[in-house]
Amino acid sequence: MEIEAHFIKSADFKTVQITGVWGGVMGNGMLNVNLFTERVPIPQKIIFDIDPVTQVAREKHKDGKTGIVREVQMGVLMDYPTAKSFYEFFGNWIKEQELMIHGRKNTDANDATSKS
Repeated sequence: MEIEAHFIKSADFKTVQITGVWGGVMGNGMLNVNLFTERVPIPQKIIFDIDPVTQVAREKHKDGKTGIVREVQMGVLMDYPTAKSFYEFFGNWIKEQELMIHGRKNTDANDATSKS
């Protein structure tokens, strides 16, 4: 027996770079995962002084947030079977990355040894 699965992008589909995650388990046992992008704050307003001779602008004052901003891109709710499939997906990818990294380190070490 087989079944075809068709992937169709929703109208609001977008690709974003994620730099972190925040979440926890909800009262109903579902896992809440919020994916965010960490960045420096964008100022709300900047005031410049313009040098009358050179016409070079120099920042005088900036209004806005300080620190870092964690812009939450999306929240995902998932049950145990879905969380397990995420775990397997990421686990397999991590294993592949580690094999590539360790393989590259071993190759680099061999190159250094052969040059001596």
